Amino acid sequence: MINELHELNLALREAGIAADAWHRKYLPIANIKSNAPCLRIVLDGNRVAEIEQVAADKGSNIRRYGDNQGSFPAMNLAALYRIRDEDIKKEILQLIKEGGEYDIDRIESWCVTDNWSKNFRQKFKISIEARPQELQQMLKKGAGYEPINDLIEAVQPFIDPNVFHKELKEAAFAMLKARRGMAAALQTLFFLPTEKEIKQEDYGKLSVVLDTYALEDQGLTTVGSRFAKGLNKALLHADQHAHSEKPLEEKDAFGRNFSPMDEPMPKVKLAAGFDVSLRTMFKGQPCQHRYGKIENDSYPISKEERTELSAALDWIAKKEYENKTWVSTGKGEAMFVFPSSLYAQIPDIAGMYQNTQQNTPYGQALFEAKAKSFTEYVTKTKELDPEHVLEWIQFFILRKLDKARTKVIYSYNARPDEIVRRSDDWIKAAKNLPEFHFGTPRVPFPLRIADILNSVWKQDGTPASEKYKEVSAYYGMEMFFGAADLNRAIRSLIKNAVPLGAYAGAKLNSHQTIKSQLPQLHLTLALMGMLLYWENIRKDVYMNEYPYLFGQLLKAADGLHELYCMTERNGQLPPQLVGSSMYQASMEFPSRTLAQLVQRLSPYLGWAKTHAEKSYLITKENGETVNSPRAAYYLSVFNEIASKLYVVLSDQTRFSDVEKAQLFIGYLASFPKRQNNQTPPVEQTINADLKGDSSDE
Repeated sequence: MINELHELNLALREAGIAADAWHRKYLPIANIKSNAPCLRIVLDGNRVAEIEQVAADKGSNIRRYGDNQGSFPAMNLAALYRIRDEDIKKEILQLIKEGGEYDIDRIESWCVTDNWSKNFRQKFKISIEARPQELQQMLKKGAGYEPINDLIEAVQPFIDPNVFHKELKEAAFAMLKARRGMAAALQTLFFLPTEKEIKQEDYGKLSVVLDTYALEDQGLTTVGSRFAKGLNKALLHADQHAHSEKPLEEKDAFGRNFSPMDEPMPKVKLAAGFDVSLRTMFKGQPCQHRYGKIENDSYPISKEERTELSAALDWIAKKEYENKTWVSTGKGEAMFVFPSSLYAQIPDIAGMYQNTQQNTPYGQALFEAKAKSFTEYVTKTKELDPEHVLEWIQFFILRKLDKARTKVIYSYNARPDEIVRRSDDWIKAAKNLPEFHFGTPRVPFPLRIADILNSVWKQDGTPASEKYKEVSAYYGMEMFFGAADLNRAIRSLIKNAVPLGAYAGAKLNSHQTIKSQLPQLHLTLALMGMLLYWENIRKDVYMNEYPYLFGQLLKAADGLHELYCMTERNGQLPPQLVGSSMYQASMEFPSRTLAQLVQRLSPYLGWAKTHAEKSYLITKENGETVNSPRAAYYLSVFNEIASKLYVVLSDQTRFSDVEKAQLFIGYLASFPKRQNNQTPPVEQTINADLKGDSSDE
């Protein structure tokens, strides 16, 4: 991560972009949620004047100086009283969520068990005394910051936890009596522990930020960005002043003069939903001692470089740049992208690898549009602004491993021309498919490939558990840049998707719809076509090979069997048609299954010869009716498939994974168009409405 961020920092510097640098110990608070509120406590002289909930969109303005042991002016307090009675808990929760009438005396009767334990009071002392003293001591070395001094002065009457406890309770009940701020008052008063928290004697966390009316009048409220930026500037200045007094005796990993230091790397909170330490090296790891250098000494980074690297990561990971410079690739994971030059407005590169437009019309070619936009940008820049032609584009994916560690799990540096070439190849590969009467599969986005491979299907067409994910999101990036293990992909895809093919084929071949499974079926087919393409197996070749033709034979068997049942059995269909019942066996034992299929089809083929004009009316979802294919049509299809099979038929007892993919495609693909245009109308219209569905490829 350090190396990638160093390159980003150079690009920012060259473009004259000033990324916000934050002091290492001045950290953002946790995200504000309905179940994790933040309360603004306004101090006025010797009393708590107001307690109010902070809006979620204001949370990004609030920072805290310190660590998990204690911080200021934002900190984790604890609610004043513990509630163990489940009925009372439910009543309090309902009041917080929905409001309503309440009895003040009843609420006061709940204030029995003090929640400010001895452990909490020790932590409170760190936040309310130690951290303010540390801030004042630091700021003496720099220019100082009067607003923080004023706030520290305002806190002095509340250093005694008993006094602060009493004032908070009085303020909360004053609000309840005035019928205002009920939720904030109840959140201040009561902690509702779970069974686990009761056993562990946990006092909970109540996120608060201290403020005063005087600061608010100056436009420097602690929930505003002006206060945070002002204090941060003062902290950085003080840090720089203290650091400048030390001799610069060594050079860091990037050639900067620096003085060795013993402090952790900065942390950055990402809009992707997790925080990142720039580098964590634990001295307990044996590799740290191999060369006699541990922790910071193993890869020295100067104070200035640390600040700039954290600022660069903070810049690229901003919420406003989502889908432009970064995209989320899963819980605790995100991909970041930046070019060698940041002078000009460039296309949203990150959005080219993941669909960021949900519920779009099915026919819209999303990946192609993104690729075209990028290609046009590269071409125009070469022609009109050669001075700022991009030399490279850096991709890297961060994954949160645990509470302390984050790892770069994928990194790739690509030239723009390579991306253009790979995009063209990606599109061609995805189109390596025959026609399907239920719509043409769209080109999948690279970061969607892992989802396709990890999708395990049951026989009834429902997805299995998603807990276990064999393939990581970055696999699609490896595939895009030609570095993926294709054998692994085809093996995983066939293993997981065969039940989906059996279910979808049985439904579609009997003229039913599968709207809920259709997007995933399209993605699966597209990926199969891509994998065959990269194995140098093109559709004009595999469509005339044994596995594909076997799949077509199974499809025709379903169609003929269904026609027979609809016309001769009063529409009573069996649980499985002939083709679908033998689909999975054909994957494993093709020769044996083919012999069984011919035997089972014999009576239906005989019937078709004597009832060539037989057909029935199919009612579509919109109420329209259309004639099914006639028996004569299926006879001609069987004859055509048989003539092709005769040329390529072999006695192989097993299909490879690549051949199984061809059978999968053949079972679902439309029959070839007839020279006399005898393609059955039902194949053209029965699922035409599906093509208007939205999809999330």
